[in-house]
Amino acid sequence: MTEASSDRHDPSPFATARARLVADRADTLARAAALSRDQDAIVAANAVVAVDDEHDPEGSSTAFERAHVATLLARAREHLEELDRALERLEQGR
Repeated sequence: MTEASSDRHDPSPFATARARLVADRADTLARAAALSRDQDAIVAANAVVAVDDEHDPEGSSTAFERAHVATLLARAREHLEELDRALERLEQGR
């Protein structure tokens, strides 16, 4: 068995960690993109309909939905930053 073929079957801990981080980053990017589309849709829907959150019975759920998506999007962006820092440390051998 050559060294290259044995690497494919027994990856180093760094290769395994890098693969997991890259996969997590791709998933997080996809989630952030979906959340961004959701946020844009909420804003667009509210622009079409005059929403008075204070007096509209649906207003509180609209405000909650908007805040919820914004929070999830912020968390996804923070997670991307953490993943990028982890990948950088991994590339530096730490």
